[in-house]
Amino acid sequence: MKKLLLGSIVLTLFSISILLFQISCRKEVSARNMGDGTAAKVLMSKDVEVKYFVQTGVDSLNNPHFDERIFTCLEFYILKDDETARAKINISLPPDEYPWLEACLSKDGSKIFFGTYHKIKGYSGVYACNVDGSDVHMIGDESFFLRDVK
Repeated sequence: MKKLLLGSIVLTLFSISILLFQISCRKEVSARNMGDGTAAKVLMSKDVEVKYFVQTGVDSLNNPHFDERIFTCLEFYILKDDETARAKINISLPPDEYPWLEACLSKDGSKIFFGTYHKIKGYSGVYACNVDGSDVHMIGDESFFLRDVK
């Protein structure tokens, strides 16, 4: 019982710290001038809630017990020249990985860099992809942060 109580306290504190971290982060639109006379590309993100279940133990009959977890991930959009038409960027990540916290465009506006969250392991690293969502690849593991790209 003591371990269960302590585990609950630790998970609650961890959840609160993640919530405070997300509140302190700003979601902002970043524009990049292409430098060749073409219009700037603008990357915009939208918060999306993801629900999943984690086994937290077993009951007295040895049946598994699951708790619902919710976290906020991101969807990405590129705004067109007049900033009224937006196109959603569909990004294919490995199973249980989600875009998380923030993203940025490369200086030439051709790539998107973003951090990811694995629903079991937590923060898992930084990925890059083209602005159309193709060529998704990891550029750094959990010891690498988005600020290292800038």
